[in-house]
Amino acid sequence: EQNESNSAKRLRMLGDTTSEDIHLKSDEEVKGSFWANLWYQKKWAIIIGGITLLLLVALTFTLCHDTKSDMNIIYVGPNYDLSYTDKLEAMNQKFELICPDYDGNGEVYVSSPTLIYKSPDQLEAYKKANPNRDLSAMEKANNDAYNQFAGQIMSGELAIYLIDPYLYNQMAKTACVPLNEVLGYECDESLKYDEKAIYFCKTDFAIYFDEFDDVPSDTLMCIVKTVNTDEDFFANSCDYFKKIVEFEVE
Repeated sequence: EQNESNSAKRLRMLGDTTSEDIHLKSDEEVKGSFWANLWYQKKWAIIIGGITLLLLVALTFTLCHDTKSDMNIIYVGPNYDLSYTDKLEAMNQKFELICPDYDGNGEVYVSSPTLIYKSPDQLEAYKKANPNRDLSAMEKANNDAYNQFAGQIMSGELAIYLIDPYLYNQMAKTACVPLNEVLGYECDESLKYDEKAIYFCKTDFAIYFDEFDDVPSDTLMCIVKTVNTDEDFFANSCDYFKKIVEFEVE
């Protein structure tokens, strides 16, 4: 320090502001380019993360607002009329008429989607009755319906099925619950198709209400149960199945 110049002493006493300014300027440059650098380096991670977040929000919204059904009744058969909204609504009103509020939410809601499928014999008969029509789209839709039904059976979702005998014997029968387990007693022989299914249109319930006139007369009713079946919902389904079988006009 003895050989230190007067200029150096003055800088030392006042503080070297030049180096501090350089340091501060460097920090500002880094801070100013942070978001640009982040976007450049992590662009796809940010995009994918944003999409995932949006999907999660949409899924949460859907789950929170989804109508929970007290009962599931699925029609799988050849009649296209049963896919019309007005037909479904009319049938649903009758299904809901005898359905208890199983989930205790103060409302009764029966879900009754349809899956239209014609068996090979039914499709062939339709072709003969409509020789001049291009049925390639129908044949594709028919194959898609068959595959969709196969996936439905394997999914484990419990439902009461109104089903065409062809699909019942092809896929559903092995997953169906025996009637004596569903009802708790031996079913009337006049209603039985076999040990796991009844003829829906022979029930007093289907006969009494005109809304079921479009259901093919050979349509079967059964309950599908797989390893993923919810036990409480299964018990409710058996109870509802009994209500249809035991329906009486007062």
